[in-house]
Amino acid sequence: MVEVILGPTWKMIFTISLFCAVETTLTAFASVFAASLTSDISIFGNDVCDIYEESNTDCKWKYLVYILIFAQIVFILTVIGIEEMKSLQTIATFMRISITGLMFLTAFYSIIAKKPLRPY
Repeated sequence: MVEVILGPTWKMIFTISLFCAVETTLTAFASVFAASLTSDISIFGNDVCDIYEESNTDCKWKYLVYILIFAQIVFILTVIGIEEMKSLQTIATFMRISITGLMFLTAFYSIIAKKPLRPY
């Protein structure tokens, strides 16, 4: 549509801009995914670590493992067909609704019980 309205030069500019925006977003998602899982889930029984606080190589390797896991998930989601994507989207929608409901229930419980969600 861009080529029809603005011509081939603007189509190329639009395509490059879209590519940069998508790649930037994907990089941000990968970073958040890996940093969150590195600080919350241990790999093979090792301790968890914070990639922003600790600069040791063990923590960096865990971070890179989670980046590779994210890349593998993205690759699989990229190559599956539209029929499989329909069922995946349906499952993801129900999971989002369930997780949102669980967040509301835990917050409501915390208010009613007058207890913090994470007592320290």
